[in-house]
Amino acid sequence: MNVDVKRIVYEEIVKSDLYVDAIFCSPRPRKGGYADDVLTVMLHNCRNTGGFRIPHRADGSIPYIGLHLCGFEPSWPDDFNVETGILTYYGDNRKGGNEVEKTDIGGNKLLHQMFDNLSEGGAKLKNIPPVLVFQNTGIERDVRFLGLAVPGVKDVHEDVFFSTVWRTNKDGVRFPNYVAKFTILDIEDEIIHREWLETLMTDPENSDKYAPKAWKTFQKKGLNGIKALEAPMDIHWPGKEAQLPDDDGMKILKAIHKRFGKDDPTGFERLCKRLLFMTDPNYEDISLTRPTRDGGRDAVMKYKISAPTNSVVVECAMEAKCYNPCGNKSVGVKETSRLISRIKNRQFGVMMTSAYIGQQAYEEIKEDGHPIMFFTGKDIVEVLRQKANVTPQNIDRWLDENCKE
Repeated sequence: MNVDVKRIVYEEIVKSDLYVDAIFCSPRPRKGGYADDVLTVMLHNCRNTGGFRIPHRADGSIPYIGLHLCGFEPSWPDDFNVETGILTYYGDNRKGGNEVEKTDIGGNKLLHQMFDNLSEGGAKLKNIPPVLVFQNTGIERDVRFLGLAVPGVKDVHEDVFFSTVWRTNKDGVRFPNYVAKFTILDIEDEIIHREWLETLMTDPENSDKYAPKAWKTFQKKGLNGIKALEAPMDIHWPGKEAQLPDDDGMKILKAIHKRFGKDDPTGFERLCKRLLFMTDPNYEDISLTRPTRDGGRDAVMKYKISAPTNSVVVECAMEAKCYNPCGNKSVGVKETSRLISRIKNRQFGVMMTSAYIGQQAYEEIKEDGHPIMFFTGKDIVEVLRQKANVTPQNIDRWLDENCKE
């Protein structure tokens, strides 16, 4: 079913309110290059490149921040989880050669200041600027507005939502960057009114009259007063395209299928075993079953759920199907029924595939409440990218090094 998406044409964006999930369109016809940038026009003449889009008042202070998710970078996998409303964002020291906070834009220094103010709380919360999050749509220079964000995640320790990560540049030199988690707020009418942005810029002392209630609550109570904009997936089949990655990701899946699809199904099972460990270290004792007469399971394992002083272990099973991601063969009812029939009470199953889950199989499992987790081609690519920096150029080498018998 197609859903109408609100679109704001280029000529109207300078005066438009910001609607959650609305698309703000670049000029048609194109002007060319950076002249097509939407955020410069929307956000008070902020810079026209990069992730941090920061306008400035006449006195040099910052009224609010635009955060632009420009596109996938293997070393810096920014991620927005639409179901939980949590955004993971990597700082702007992405090439090294600088101290972690001495970047051209100053984004990392600003990140550090925001999270310091969050940690101190109280009056310091007033020093945190609103963060407006946008994401490329992949069409021209159009952007989608994801929502109003605040630093941190409710009920999560600050060491988890703001930390330092290390990478190695092309010259073999290690360098640090920040990784931060933000929460997209559930605002009452899904609208950021233009008057708020204008008064933040020119009359900040009187801007609260136009501010969303959720923002004002955050400034008083911090993370204890927020509610994330959560949007759990419904039980309806998401479609083939939603279960497969972008073009570069498809190249990774093609390489996997070429290697394992016909001649080495157990090799794909070894890959899936590795992926489970990479996804969640709480999986334990993953044992691949024999290639034949395996009782319908390609692996049996345990999942450990821990409290500070004790833990419980849940048994689970995995089945792996290396199907052509470019073909029309999906995991169907036959395959899922096989896994369902083998899992016992208080166990769960994981169905992993390099392709996608068919509609009937997907909807029957969701409607009947079977404890089966799907791990599709898109999921495989996302884990490889985020956990191992895998690209189409290095996938074969990575498989050589990590999926041997």
